Amino acid sequence: MRGTVLILAAFLLVVSVCGGCAKLPAQTPEEGALTFAAADLQDAIPLSFGDLIAVTTNETFPGWAQLWFQKEDKSVVAVYVQYSQRRLALRALSIPRS
Repeated sequence: MRGTVLILAAFLLVVSVCGGCAKLPAQTPEEGALTFAAADLQDAIPLSFGDLIAVTTNETFPGWAQLWFQKEDKSVVAVYVQYSQRRLALRALSIPRS
C-alpha cells in the first residue's frame, strides 16, 4: 500500500511538472532598448571611445570586466574585457545621450 502511494505521488509530481512547462514567447527589444554593436577590438580600444570613466565587474561573469568610456558627445561606450584570457570582446555596448 505504501509503495502504491509513493508511485502515485511520483507520477502526479511528474505530470504536474511536465504539464506546467510552456515555451516562453520570443522577446523583442523594447523601444529604447540598448543593443551591442560589432567593434574592431582585436588588440586595442579606439581613441574615439573617449576617456575611461569607470571599471566594473559582475560576479555573475567571473573573469570579465567592463570598461566604461565617455565620448566627446557625452555618449557612453562599454567594452568587455576577459582579463583571465587577456582578450577583448568583439562587440561593445553604446549608450547614446540626448
